[in-house]
Amino acid sequence: MKNHILKSGKIITLFLISSSVLGACTNDTVKPSETDKIPTSYMHGSFVIDVDNPEATVGFSDYTFIGYVNKKTGTRYEDAQTMEQENGSTKEASTPYTQYSVTVIENIKGELEQDKEISLEKAGGINEENTEYFLYEEDSLPSQGKYYIFTANAQDDGSLLVSGPNSNVLIDDINTKNKAAAEEEVVVTETAKEYTEAYENEIPYKRDRSKSDYEAE
Repeated sequence: MKNHILKSGKIITLFLISSSVLGACTNDTVKPSETDKIPTSYMHGSFVIDVDNPEATVGFSDYTFIGYVNKKTGTRYEDAQTMEQENGSTKEASTPYTQYSVTVIENIKGELEQDKEISLEKAGGINEENTEYFLYEEDSLPSQGKYYIFTANAQDDGSLLVSGPNSNVLIDDINTKNKAAAEEEVVVTETAKEYTEAYENEIPYKRDRSKSDYEAE
């Protein structure tokens, strides 16, 4: 079972809120380029924690870290289900999981390897027909070349999953575009400080936990 933060324990207890929202793309939101006009269907999830409270999201996570997105590496699909649309009709759809190569810049909670690129999956992404995005309400996909706070959960197979709103929080208060300089600066941004303090005051969530294959030895 995927370790999401939904009450059902799975990504799809889903209701498609909108199937006609066209993406006016920005670099830090859901679409892969500013020219995309692919519609987005927003999925409703019932969460076991307050996803707007960093102390809760950090407490639920196995790992919280500052990460740099090197690139998107693919999209995987599972859990084909019948989904209800806003107009009352239904259609078959599989859950997309967008796959990324990321580099851990700084660990906040847990210890992941920092000396190599690691793989991470985000719940949500483009459908198998490349005609529509599926995302939770108020959620976004990471963008290549950006820094984020990731609150990630280890899966039973050792992989890492980020799922739901605020599971990847853009660090946009960086004053330089130079990558080497940015990696020095990013760990002392206000966003990073907020999540460091959130870890110090985390709200623990009791659940079964796994260990990532990328955990530092």
